[in-house]
Amino acid sequence: MRGFPDLPIELVQRIVQDVARDNALASAKWVASLARVCRAFHDIVDPIFISTVRMTDTNCSLVAAHKHRCARASRVIISLKATDHEPALRHLRELVGLAAFSPKVMTIGIDKGRTSRIVFSMAARLQSITHIYLQIYYYGKTD
Repeated sequence: MRGFPDLPIELVQRIVQDVARDNALASAKWVASLARVCRAFHDIVDPIFISTVRMTDTNCSLVAAHKHRCARASRVIISLKATDHEPALRHLRELVGLAAFSPKVMTIGIDKGRTSRIVFSMAARLQSITHIYLQIYYYGKTD
């Protein structure tokens, strides 16, 4: 009986590409593991995997460490919920300052206040942006 290894390489590449694209947002760890299967899979998955960069309070230093790679992203999701946003803002400034950084879509999820204005003004200065989505988090008592 014939199996997956017997399929034409073009079909295998297309299957890997479609599976990676379908799961990139929902299961980034799984897509990352798919990229580690072999060099051929890595070459297929890497452009999909890096097309969306998520920057959070907990991974901002990792994004900064790979800022040249992350600069290729066409979509950036920023989600800051911690009380101290300075480290994330510093790393975001570095990313925005790169000439290669030209995302088309930016989603900003942040608490109301000064930090949201800073992030929004950084995003607004990027001429490549076609869409900006804002999610404002409100904490405290609700009426």
